[in-house]
Amino acid sequence: MVQVWVVPVINLPMSGPNTNGSQFFIMHKDYPLPPSYTIFGRIDRSDTESLATVDAIATTPVNGSDKPLEDITIQSIIIEEE
Repeated sequence: MVQVWVVPVINLPMSGPNTNGSQFFIMHKDYPLPPSYTIFGRIDRSDTESLATVDAIATTPVNGSDKPLEDITIQSIIIEEE
């Protein structure tokens, strides 16, 4: 079973029971993923500055393994309750 996550979400991959780690990814486009993946955040669609940052990350040049040619560092995050 695959579920399509609607962007922009922050997701935690999982390859099996008790395999979650510190790896996460920010979805830039809608894409089907296993339902075992955990969404633990969303970027507010009205937050154009944050969405522009996600767009900039998504368009960063990468190598053949999809690793960015330059490191991308998250300098700050604001977490708000709904």
